Amino acid sequence: MKPLNNLCNAYIVNTNPLSHYAGFKITTCLEFADPDGGTFIDDVKNGEEYLDLLGEALDDPFYRVTAVYQEGHLRGSRTLSDFYDIKEAVKFIEELTGSLVDLYSL
Repeated sequence: MKPLNNLCNAYIVNTNPLSHYAGFKITTCLEFADPDGGTFIDDVKNGEEYLDLLGEALDDPFYRVTAVYQEGHLRGSRTLSDFYDIKEAVKFIEELTGSLVDLYSL
């Protein structure tokens, strides 16, 4: 049995002044069966919701990395990638920004 991932929602400020991105969000997501067929993905907002929904999820939680554009940009955000390991999501953001990312929930 795989160990369960933890809830981790975070906002990381982009340290690159030349980028169009103001920062990056990490959001914990779960996949559920859709009663009408197929599946849907929903983000988890807090610990209580996480514990309530974990038993209904089809798979382990995963982490979605989203770029948040600077003010005045036509788009508000862009989803970049999904990761099953929070450490991989953090490494991805570190590679994009060139700066160390510290999350206390690792």
